[in-house]
Amino acid sequence: MTPHQYLSSVLAGQNLESEDMKRLRYSRQEVESVLRESYGGSPRIYYGGSFGKHTMIKTSYDLDIVLYFPHTVTTPLRELYWHVYRTLVDYGYTVEPKTVSLRLSHKSGFHVDVVPGMAQDSTFHYATLYMNGKDSSRLTSLKVHIESARRLRDTIRIMKLWRLLNGVQLKTFALELIINRAMRGRPQNDYGRSVVTVLEYMRYNINRVRLEDPANTNNEVDMSVGERAAVWRAAVDSLGTHWERVIW
Repeated sequence: MTPHQYLSSVLAGQNLESEDMKRLRYSRQEVESVLRESYGGSPRIYYGGSFGKHTMIKTSYDLDIVLYFPHTVTTPLRELYWHVYRTLVDYGYTVEPKTVSLRLSHKSGFHVDVVPGMAQDSTFHYATLYMNGKDSSRLTSLKVHIESARRLRDTIRIMKLWRLLNGVQLKTFALELIINRAMRGRPQNDYGRSVVTVLEYMRYNINRVRLEDPANTNNEVDMSVGERAAVWRAAVDSLGTHWERVIW
């Protein structure tokens, strides 16, 4: 069995079961109905994260619901963020404020992240997000993120599994940016070759690469020296090991 065939088999085993998808759809409808009841049809609701990017894996998944208010709304972004927080709490959710999202725990084990934002204009292509903890904002584009990830979705799914199985502490967005850098101009029809390409990129570049948001190069994705060192070590170890001990 070639590495591509082996990884194809592993990837097939990471497809969500129908019951998993039912739970996700139910949670999506439940949260969306609360948001619609509270804010009407004015804000637009999108599905981001692994659901929107088609990069979910069965081992670990969640749901991102993006709530973009029109650019004509005059309420400050900070107030919108905390108003959505209070709305969700009032409906009985346990809500944990994160950097740009509001995290709702789910009894099935996954979580739902609600991401409030303000559209930059009537196209809703770009939006400004409130940065909780920093009391600042960040301009970005969910649509650009989805487009960037979907073209590499199989490699991203495999590397997300690699990250989990090898205990690598690396944010998903950072992982996606690394994969995009590594696979730039490279063929994507061989999973084994793609994974080796990404691991080698980590080995030779992770300690110095600047990870930029593809929607806004002014946004840098932070990685500490310790996080970079851990990714480097895991990549080096994986490159010297049989496939079955790297991803299974």
